[in-house]
Amino acid sequence: MANGRNRGTLIAAIAVALGIAAFVGYQFMGSERDHEHRAKVSEAIALLYGAREPLVNHFKSSRQWPSALEGLAPATSGKYTQSVAISKGAGGTSEIEVTATMRPDGGNTPIAGKRIQLTSADEGASWKCGSPDLSDIYLPPACRKK
Repeated sequence: MANGRNRGTLIAAIAVALGIAAFVGYQFMGSERDHEHRAKVSEAIALLYGAREPLVNHFKSSRQWPSALEGLAPATSGKYTQSVAISKGAGGTSEIEVTATMRPDGGNTPIAGKRIQLTSADEGASWKCGSPDLSDIYLPPACRKK
C-alpha cells in the first residue's frame, strides 16, 4: 500500500510541476508579445518626436503651424505606423496635436489601428505624449497616464 501512495504523490508532484511550468511559460510568452508590441509602438513615437523640430522651426519662422506634415517631417509613415498627421491646429496659432496611427495588422493585435498623440499648447516649447485608445503597457513611461 505504501508503494501506491508514493506513486500517487509522485504523480501529483509531477502534475503540479507541469502546471507551474505551463503558467510560467504562458506568462513569458505574454511578456514577449507585449515587448514586440512596445517595439512597434516605439516606431510611431520616434516618428512623432521626429516631427517636433520641423514643426517648431516652421512655427518660429511663420508664426503659425503648418497645414500638413508632408514635405516638412522626415517621415510620415513606417513599417508599423500607418500615418503621422496633424490632427488638430493645422494652420493655426494655438495648440497643435500630431497623431500617429498604427497599421491595422489584420485587427488581431492590441495595437492595431490605435493612436498615439503628441500635443503642444505653448508654441512647441513643451510637448505632451499620450494615447486615447492604447493601453499604457505599450507606451513609454513619458506617455502613460499619470
